[in-house]
Amino acid sequence: MTITNPDDLLAHAAAGYQSRCDAEVIAEAAELVEVEQARVRLVDRLLATTGRVGISVAGLPVIYGAVVDVGADLIVIAGAGEQVWALRSAAVIALAGLAVGLRDESPGPVIPELTWPRYLRQLAGSGVRVHTGDGVIHVGELAGVGADFFDLTVSGAGLTGHVSTISLTAVIAVQTHG
Repeated sequence: MTITNPDDLLAHAAAGYQSRCDAEVIAEAAELVEVEQARVRLVDRLLATTGRVGISVAGLPVIYGAVVDVGADLIVIAGAGEQVWALRSAAVIALAGLAVGLRDESPGPVIPELTWPRYLRQLAGSGVRVHTGDGVIHVGELAGVGADFFDLTVSGAGLTGHVSTISLTAVIAVQTHG
């Protein structure tokens, strides 16, 4: 294609220049998004999520619900009915339905204050199902919580009234009765 009109030649040159500029801007923006995404933590995305999520946890069926709270090693999900799940973050395999967002730009890292002992103390006296890493489900009433353990007054299987002390490191999930 031969361009002979000087105005057409100028317009063609300007369009080529604009295309190169647009391509550079798009490439730079894509690079910035990639760098920003590399900073995003799972905790940030969980805290930004307002809808329903599906969470695959080792040894359990997929758990569906809304994110209630998040801690450094704890995700609390409100499931069907009044059932609430507290899940160990390290046992989470995959999540569906998380918010897509960028990192929180507030000064300093935001560390959620929720911990396993703090969360379990809120459930004192409540009936719970405790899923442990060995695949056992302990059912009973939460009796007391220490720094790295809790006591469960076990019910069922002829053990009614028996107290089991469970290490927090063994816990995969705690499910409230709902």
